[in-house]
Amino acid sequence: MHWLRWITVGCAWLVVCAAVAAGEESGRFSLAFRGSDKLAVDDLPGWPIPSAAEVEPINGRDVFKNDTPVRLIHDRLVKVERKVPLVVLANGDVLNGLPRQLAASDGRQGQAQRVRVQLETPLMPVDGVGVNVRTDRVQRIIGLDSRLRKPAPEPGTVLLLDGRELKGSSIRWREYGLSILTNDGIVQAAFTELADVVFPQVDQLAAAVEDSFAAGSLTGPAIMRLALRSGAVLTTSRASREVERSRSRGRAVVEVMYYVQPAWCSNPIAIPEGEIAWVGYRRTDEVPLSLLPAETHMNSRLIGEPLAWLRNRSQGSSLVATSREESDLGLATHADSQIVFQLPAGTVSFSTVVGLDRVAGDGGCVRCRIAEWNPTTKQAGKTLWDSGVLLGSMPPKASGAVEVRSLKHVVLITDNAHEGRPSGADPLDIRDDVCWLSPLVVINANGTEQSGPAQALPGLDKWDRVGDGWKQARVGHRWNEAADRWESVLTIAANSNLQLRRAATIDATCDVLELVTAISQNYSEQQLELKVNGQPLGWNTSEDRANMATRHQKYIEPLMRRNSRVSEGREDLLSDMLAYWWDLQRFRGQEVQLELTITGGNGYSLVWADTSLRSAIGNLPSAGLPKVDVRLTDLPIVDASDVRGRGEAVKDMLPYTAKYREPIRFLGQVHTGGYGMIRNTFYSVELKPEYKKFVAVVGGVKLSAGPMRVLVDDQVIWEKAKVSALAPAELIELALPSGGKRLTLQCGSEASYDSAAAWSDAGFVK
Repeated sequence: MHWLRWITVGCAWLVVCAAVAAGEESGRFSLAFRGSDKLAVDDLPGWPIPSAAEVEPINGRDVFKNDTPVRLIHDRLVKVERKVPLVVLANGDVLNGLPRQLAASDGRQGQAQRVRVQLETPLMPVDGVGVNVRTDRVQRIIGLDSRLRKPAPEPGTVLLLDGRELKGSSIRWREYGLSILTNDGIVQAAFTELADVVFPQVDQLAAAVEDSFAAGSLTGPAIMRLALRSGAVLTTSRASREVERSRSRGRAVVEVMYYVQPAWCSNPIAIPEGEIAWVGYRRTDEVPLSLLPAETHMNSRLIGEPLAWLRNRSQGSSLVATSREESDLGLATHADSQIVFQLPAGTVSFSTVVGLDRVAGDGGCVRCRIAEWNPTTKQAGKTLWDSGVLLGSMPPKASGAVEVRSLKHVVLITDNAHEGRPSGADPLDIRDDVCWLSPLVVINANGTEQSGPAQALPGLDKWDRVGDGWKQARVGHRWNEAADRWESVLTIAANSNLQLRRAATIDATCDVLELVTAISQNYSEQQLELKVNGQPLGWNTSEDRANMATRHQKYIEPLMRRNSRVSEGREDLLSDMLAYWWDLQRFRGQEVQLELTITGGNGYSLVWADTSLRSAIGNLPSAGLPKVDVRLTDLPIVDASDVRGRGEAVKDMLPYTAKYREPIRFLGQVHTGGYGMIRNTFYSVELKPEYKKFVAVVGGVKLSAGPMRVLVDDQVIWEKAKVSALAPAELIELALPSGGKRLTLQCGSEASYDSAAAWSDAGFVK
């Protein structure tokens, strides 16, 4: 893997991204830099990644030089054609694929719901199954129907493949489809039945700003926006490039892949290099106006029917293109129009470049303005910038940085310049097609200090950040080799404390506070303290920190340096993930005040994979655990494996020797009513005719164990390939076959020697 490091792409006002008019330059790849600087080359060593450790110069030029960074690189030979099915995200991204199933929440509370999307070529999931996408970021689903309606249907519209059209005031996600609330009642539709869905009330503003916050710092590296042949668009600050070499039929095969992980996705997506049509670049403090919520205040024509204005494309191009320049971000409008855009909090300035659309040629005659907007009178106010008269024969005009610090809205006005037009100019509104290229809003990093980390660190948005320590904290990313994904890294300044506070009502569905991080060789630097109603509460960890650090230093790190394979059954040892758990079950039924303090000490970096309130049992029903008539631990064990001195089954304990026995813990929470198990062990109890159902909670206690099986008379009636100590336990309720004589619980051998699992809250229902 091409390893990453962050570099700063300097501040500057925006620019237009790209190419020149046909015939002005030659070369397959067109590069546009800040201002009007351009470059054309026949060969590209690779689409440059701002966060890469090294970026190869192009024609001897540093494309991320602070004062003139690249804004767009365009492969002119690649044709973009959208291929259904598609999932359109609220930040303007597009996926080739279709939702298949809601992802399990695993007992996490208050986190964004995610849906598993099965990707279509050329997109590929790294784990070979699919990617988990935030449902609150999905704006539109275009199904297997080949129709691609333009413009999109109204929000709340659901078109089904059988021809039905539904108007939904509310659309909710279900495990395998959608539930649409219509005036005639609730209609259920499977994902495979959808032709076109436009979701109502999707937060475009939050989605657009999230791309900046997800980078971790508003002064950090640039954001990439990749467009593919298939119409897919992916925006990310987390990307890498890998060259894979192999041999096929005696010939060397080289495949270049890009791995990107957008903010709305919890998994990376693999992209073949040859599928990329263009890549746009922007600073992390820049938010495209073309992605923000907008309302059309006026759109009229003197000649012909009004044209709908377009986002991020122009009338004749997949890019926003004038005769001389083009951009991957922008707006295409026509005189006369007024479009009102909502601005994000912390906005400082706005800038754009305006010119006649490439389809207008040398024609058209317009005047464009940026103005304040009065939401009370619903009228444009003070003009902030005026382009003057623009003709198709003129170069585009740059607005420069327009001060909008105190505004919540801005209106873009396209007027026909019929009155007083220059001699020879088109009259009325003939060919008055306009492009607003790279319309970018600059966000003040100091004004959004509290919001930035909340977006970059999973789960942190549920907490109030207290004190000045957060002003010095920085967020970056790392590639997790074992998990094949990017994770956030929180850098804590020396001698500073990061404090988090929140109120929570504790019940059985959220009685564990979890923070997932990574082990450090200097693990003692991870100083965490939780107070509940002002009183300290001790934590448990998924592994002993000292043992874990030693194992990684002595065994795992040398293996990774040599690129050696871990022996089969021990792959989980590659993971350096460490979970801290605080057991809150004694506070059930209470509203409590939680205060988590992270002490900086000498200053260090803390991997922040996730934090949440959750249940130790991932599928715990709202009614709680079912009651049993006969407890498993009240029955004698009639048969058990020979554990060769490692300890027999012990009620409510792990089966180690007496010196090392520990209680059964799932996510650090003690559970009783069962037995612990080590690798390659079993035990059995006799069944009675009145036993109709077996109930148990099963999960990993140490590392990963499995397969876990329930057998009746040597016939498997339930099986799970692997249980992990980092995952919640699972409640199972199994109907018992009539006539069964013996029930056996088994922990298989496909796990590491030190692994352990357990059954708790187990018994039989008569």
